[in-house]
Amino acid sequence: MARIMIIEDDEKIRSLLKDFIEQEGHETAFSPNGSEAFGELAKEPFDLVITSIVLPQLEMECSAV
Repeated sequence: MARIMIIEDDEKIRSLLKDFIEQEGHETAFSPNGSEAFGELAKEPFDLVITSIVLPQLEMECSAV
């Protein structure tokens, strides 16, 4: 089965996606923000990434650059 990363700042949506994906037999990892997700993505490969379009912490970091 697939390894799927969920990047979502809303805890309820993140939990719903995690539960649904795991019920289908896939392995999940999740992160509440883009900064943590980049660290996880650098450590290990994933078959699919599901992400929120707007991630507050990542938005702040990008605007500071």
